Amino acid sequence: PEGQRPALRDKLDKLAAQLLLEKRGEVAREFDAIHSVERAVRVGSLAAVITPERLRPAIIEALERSAAWGRLAPEPAAAAPAPEPRLPSSPEGVASRQG
Repeated sequence: PEGQRPALRDKLDKLAAQLLLEKRGEVAREFDAIHSVERAVRVGSLAAVITPERLRPAIIEALERSAAWGRLAPEPAAAAPAPEPRLPSSPEGVASRQG
């Protein structure tokens, strides 16, 4: 019946939203069961896990390595000079100023 359509639509929308949340939860649980930081290190997605106690020294070491690499890296090639501005070849291309 026509009079029930809005209520049925509302009920369907709520059911669809609930189902979507449940399915997303299932996918998230499956993902969490497979993926971990330890696995990421094993497969090479992460180089290492740094404990909080080692974080500051690790950052300092990384910055020192980066600075050392910067000193050893070749100088960047000189940029090509900017081209000379070109004037229009005909008077039509020049806007005239009349004051």
